[in-house]
Amino acid sequence: MVISAIPIGKLGKIPAVWKAIERIDAAIGAWRVAQRAAKQLLAAAERARVAAEKAAAAARAAAKKAAQAAKKKAAEARAAATRAAKEAQKKTGNAVQKAAKTNATKTAAKTQSGTKSAGGKDPAPTTLTATDGHPFWVPQLDTWIDAADLNTG
Repeated sequence: MVISAIPIGKLGKIPAVWKAIERIDAAIGAWRVAQRAAKQLLAAAERARVAAEKAAAAARAAAKKAAQAAKKKAAEARAAATRAAKEAQKKTGNAVQKAAKTNATKTAAKTQSGTKSAGGKDPAPTTLTATDGHPFWVPQLDTWIDAADLNTG
């Protein structure tokens, strides 16, 4: 029946037409293989993009966390420096106030010299004024003593 549809003069061309159909079929098969490979490649590219986005997000989060930690440490260091400065100012200010108060209201330490003059006579007593914390070397004791702890004589 199919043969009756094809004119008799064209029957000789059937093998060439058949080869053409086979080439078209092979080309369609190759195209389908290439299409599957392209889809796999696109899927791999999408997975890589998603992984890169996740890595970038993790890197941003880590950088933010590190920046926050550095900011916190800097704030703690500033606070510690401020506390230390206030303590130093407090100690220095207290020492200066104490010394000023001591000098203004009383004589911190008065001592008399016990040396004799060239004529063998005791010289007139000498008065020495110092702040309470001023150290004096006492050779008999082989030590330093604060002015506040000295006694006359």
